[in-house]
Amino acid sequence: MFQNVIAFIPRCPGSARVFLTAAGTVSAVIFGVSTIGSFSAPRVYTRTVRMKLLPNPGNTGEVKSGPLAVGSYDSRLIQTECEVMRSEVILAQVVNALGSNETQGNKQLGTQERPDLAGRIAQLKTHIEVRPVPNTNMMDVRVRSEDPEEAAQIANALAETYRAYPGKLLGGVPALVPSPFKAEVMGRALTVGKSERLKLLLEVARHASGAMLFGVAAGAAAVWVVFRRRRPRATDVLPWLFVIVFFVVLGGSVLNSQANLAVTTAAGLLLAFVVGGVANWFVFLRKRYPETPNVFPAVFITAFLLAVGVGILDAAFSAEWYCSTARLRLRPTVPDRAGLATAPGGYAVYDPQLIKTQCDVIRSENTLRPVIHDLDLNRLWGARYSDGTPLQTSWTLAALRRRMEVRRVPDTCLIEVRVFSEKADEAARLANGLVETYREHLRDHLVAFPQDPTAIQAEFLDHAVPAARAWPHYQLAQLISYASIGLCLAFAAGGGALWVASELVKARQKASDRRFDDKPGTGQRPDSMV
Repeated sequence: MFQNVIAFIPRCPGSARVFLTAAGTVSAVIFGVSTIGSFSAPRVYTRTVRMKLLPNPGNTGEVKSGPLAVGSYDSRLIQTECEVMRSEVILAQVVNALGSNETQGNKQLGTQERPDLAGRIAQLKTHIEVRPVPNTNMMDVRVRSEDPEEAAQIANALAETYRAYPGKLLGGVPALVPSPFKAEVMGRALTVGKSERLKLLLEVARHASGAMLFGVAAGAAAVWVVFRRRRPRATDVLPWLFVIVFFVVLGGSVLNSQANLAVTTAAGLLLAFVVGGVANWFVFLRKRYPETPNVFPAVFITAFLLAVGVGILDAAFSAEWYCSTARLRLRPTVPDRAGLATAPGGYAVYDPQLIKTQCDVIRSENTLRPVIHDLDLNRLWGARYSDGTPLQTSWTLAALRRRMEVRRVPDTCLIEVRVFSEKADEAARLANGLVETYREHLRDHLVAFPQDPTAIQAEFLDHAVPAARAWPHYQLAQLISYASIGLCLAFAAGGGALWVASELVKARQKASDRRFDDKPGTGQRPDSMV
C-alpha cells in the first residue's frame, strides 16, 4: 500500500519539495506548541513504593504448595491485590490517616467541587498507579503530585495501610480462612527522588514523535491537494487517504499521554480503511458509470450526513445517563477452596465458571426482586414511565436487567456491578443494593450450611457513589451506532440512486436511437455521416 504513495512522487515533479515543506512546517509548529505547553505546566513528581507478597507463617499448608510458595508465581493473585490496593477499603483509611484537607500531605485528597469522603477518594485514585512487577510477587505503588513531599507521604501511607489490611479487616469475618500471604514493604518512598531529567527527555521525545506523525499526514495532504488536477489512479486513492487519516489518529494518540496506544492504533487503522475504501469506491464508480459520475457520491454523502445529524441531535437532546459501579471480591471459606492444598496458583475461587455462576446469581430474580421491593422501583418507575401507574414486577425486572452489567474484572476474583440510570443517586443505590442483597444471600447460605465446601463470601471493596457527570460513553455509543447505520443506508441509497440514474440514461439513449431510426433518410447515425 505504501509503495503506491512512494511511487506517486516521481510521477509528479516538485511533490517531494511540497511534502517536505508541509511536513516540516506542521511538525515544527506542533512540536513547539506541545513542548511549550508541557514545560509551562506545573511540574509533577512521582514517588514509588515496592511491596512484596510473602507466604503467611500463620498458615501451615501453603509454604510447599500454596500460591506464594518458594519459586511459584500467581499472576491472578498479584493482579487482584493491585485492584484491592486501589479500592475504597484501603483508600478510605489512607484519607482518614492523612487528616483534613488543610493538613500537609493532603492537598490532593479533596476539592471544592466534591469535598466529601467519596470525592476525596475519587480524587486520590487519579494520582495513584498500582501495577505488578512482571514475573514476580511484587507490586509497584506510584503516586503523582506537584509536591514531592506530599507524593512520598501518600505512597508510604498507602503501603502501610495495605500491609495492615489483611490481618486487621479479615479477622472480623466469620468462618473465613486466614490470609495465605502477608505484604512486606521493600522500601519507603523518599521526599527527595531521582532526577527528573530522563522523564523530561522522554516527554520531549514523545512530543517529537507525535509532531512527526502529524507532519507526515500534513505533507501527504498537501501533495494530494497541490497535484489534485492530475487525474488520480484508482490504486492511489486508498493508500493516500489511508496514510493521511491513520497518521493523524496515531499522532493525536501519541501526543495524548492518557490515550491507550493499542486501542487508538486499532481505531485509526479501521477508520483509515473505511475512509480510504469509500473514496476508492467513489473513483471506481466514476470510471464504471461515466455518464453519471456524481450521483453516488452526492447521495452517499447526503444520506450519511443526515444519519449522523440525527444522531447528534438525539445525543444532544436525549436524557443524560449516569453510571455507578460497585466492586466486590470473592473469598473462600474453607482451606481446600482457598487453594492451600492444591498446586501453585490453583485458587479455586479464580475458577471462571465459578465467577460466571456468581455473576448469574447477581442477575437472577432472587437477587433483583428484593432490590425492587426495597427501593420501591415499581412505583418510582411507574410514575416516571407509565403516567403514575405502578409497573408490574416482571416489567421492572426486565428493565433493571437492561440497565445493569455484571462482569468479572480480568485476571482477578473481583466482580464489578455497573448500573445505568437517568438519576445519579438512583444508579448508586441500585448498584449498592444489588451487592448487599447478594452478600446477604451468601451469608444466609453459610449460616444454613456452615460446612459446605463450595461456600464463598463476598467482600465489599468499592461502594457505588453518585456520578458527578453524565456517562460520556453512552452518547459516544449512540453516535457510533447512528454512524454505522448511516454508512449502511448511504451505501444502499447511493447504489439505488446510481442504478436508477444509469437506467434513466440508458432509457433516454434508447429513445433517442429509436427516434433517429424512425426518421426518413439514410438510416445512418449522425456520427457515422461525417
